[in-house]
Amino acid sequence: MTLLSGDRALLAAFREGRPDALKVVLRHYAPVVAQSVRRGVRLMRGSEVFQFKGPSSELEVERLVEETFSRAFGDNARRSYDGVTPFAAYVCRIARNVMITEAQVAKRTPQPTLDGELPDLVSLTPSPEEAAQHTQLQELVAAFLAEHEIGKVLR
Repeated sequence: MTLLSGDRALLAAFREGRPDALKVVLRHYAPVVAQSVRRGVRLMRGSEVFQFKGPSSELEVERLVEETFSRAFGDNARRSYDGVTPFAAYVCRIARNVMITEAQVAKRTPQPTLDGELPDLVSLTPSPEEAAQHTQLQELVAAFLAEHEIGKVLR
């Protein structure tokens, strides 16, 4: 049995939105959602297959996990959870929808360069400076996550 379907008292507290219940659910399911987010999303439209890659940084994973639980803990989502469907599948479906929505928005939103111009071609190979900045950012994120609650849950 899953956490919520196996514990009716916890399910009732979850549906009510009690912070203690939400914290138990977050701690239990955040690693599953983080793993799902890291894998990305594969989507079929007709005969075409689209692959949305998972985020490239742990900071982005954390942001997507937080957005997923923000939606999952909203009044409508909490109350509409039936307690029978495995919650991991329910919350991973929410994460999938978050990633698809963000990928669609990113595709429609042109990204300006620093001088305000839209690039004609975008290089997928980072410059040495970008690679060094990425490494530094990853180290800072790892240190931040080690000190904060969501980081402890995701590890």
